[in-house]
Amino acid sequence: MKRWGLMLAVMITGLSLLVGCSKEQDSKVITMGVSPGPYDELFDAAIVPILEKEGYTIKHINFSALLEANIAMTENSVDAVVSQHAGFMKVFNEQRGTDLVAIQKIPTVPAGIFSNRHQSLTDVAENMTILIPQDASNAARAYGLLAKVGWISLKPGINLMQASKNDIAGNPYQLNIKEVDSSLIPRILDDADFAVIPGSIVWLGKLDPSNVLAQESLLDDLYLQVVIKGKDQESDWAKAIIKAYNSPEFKAYMKAHNQNNYWILPPALLE
Repeated sequence: MKRWGLMLAVMITGLSLLVGCSKEQDSKVITMGVSPGPYDELFDAAIVPILEKEGYTIKHINFSALLEANIAMTENSVDAVVSQHAGFMKVFNEQRGTDLVAIQKIPTVPAGIFSNRHQSLTDVAENMTILIPQDASNAARAYGLLAKVGWISLKPGINLMQASKNDIAGNPYQLNIKEVDSSLIPRILDDADFAVIPGSIVWLGKLDPSNVLAQESLLDDLYLQVVIKGKDQESDWAKAIIKAYNSPEFKAYMKAHNQNNYWILPPALLE
């Protein structure tokens, strides 16, 4: 009986060690929700090597749309997403009662005005057609940019993160502003005079970013962010991601790979 008791104790101890080891290994695996765009590419090129040096393994789950990646995160299938700004996240939380949180601003490609017909903003004329994204957060950015270049004016005191066509106070050129699916804009750019295109769509559409005619001024909530579940904020892996983005290695990478100012860096990463 003593021998059986001793064997049982050894088996239980061994099982406990295996479970403990498994948990430790799991805590070193970060599952990323990936949707097409430059931000996941930047993460893989510059952040993953830093995390791997700290012993982390990065797994990817691909999604065709950012919304799907967020849903997967709320279902615990994904740990983090790096392809959304805080404004998008806040709307997602409000609509679904979720608790996603933004833990780190990251380099961001701003929305810009592009054209296949015109070479300058001064070419704007009456009754021209301007394409802008139809989703609420990117449409707001577009109206803000059109106001910035003086093509429209917006009602005073509005929240620029929520601007809509109803907030247009003046349209001196009588521009025909059409809201369309942002992913379609690069394909139908020839059919319009100008278009406001988010940075990720510029990348997806294989447009030359150097052809941008004007760029938005990034509001605080428009910087892309690392987004995770609220319950994971104090996890070691979340802190490791924050540390990686603020590391000398990452800042050196951006300095070497941002010669044309394609990316706008949040102030903290410029220090």
